[in-house]
Amino acid sequence: MVKLSWKTEKRLIKDLMLSDINPRKISPEQKEALTKSLEKFNLADIPVLNTDNTIISGNQRLQILYELGNGDEKIDVRVPNRKLNDEELKEYMLIANTHAGVFDAELLEVHFENVKIDFEIPLEFEQEKESRNINLLNNTDLDQDIEKFKAGIRKAIQIEFEPKDYEEAQQLVKYCRDNSLYIGKFLIDKLKQEKKTHETN
Repeated sequence: MVKLSWKTEKRLIKDLMLSDINPRKISPEQKEALTKSLEKFNLADIPVLNTDNTIISGNQRLQILYELGNGDEKIDVRVPNRKLNDEELKEYMLIANTHAGVFDAELLEVHFENVKIDFEIPLEFEQEKESRNINLLNNTDLDQDIEKFKAGIRKAIQIEFEPKDYEEAQQLVKYCRDNSLYIGKFLIDKLKQEKKTHETN
């Protein structure tokens, strides 16, 4: 398969097609905020297209610009040297659409259940109105992680480190995750030990 490369081209907004499997949705409040941002700053980030002019990243922004009457405006877009296959398309859409809005859980389960990502993505579901981290580690199905998320099996606690310890801690956490080691259990055991020592003294 030919390695992907990207180039910047020009397209009319009205010629672009919204993706029917875009896993992101935005609330009316978020759409209003995005509209104000586009009215003030215009289109700062370059949208990403597939070779058939289907929008991969930028659906919400381009839809709003079209609704604002900018359909005849010619904009910069990023276009691949070949059409992304189904797996590549869905994987990139997940990666590129984690910064705003909320996920449509139904579309995620229908279209993205077998997509595997080897790092953490903060997912916010429409029903939950709350962001948490889901581990999308090697060989972990997104569908399985969604169920874990809904069941509340894994929750995150923010832990502070001194600047001198931060880099080492980051490396140790990465090692544990890469080797499927449950960090929470290690931490609980160590905290219990420290608590017992403290109470004894």
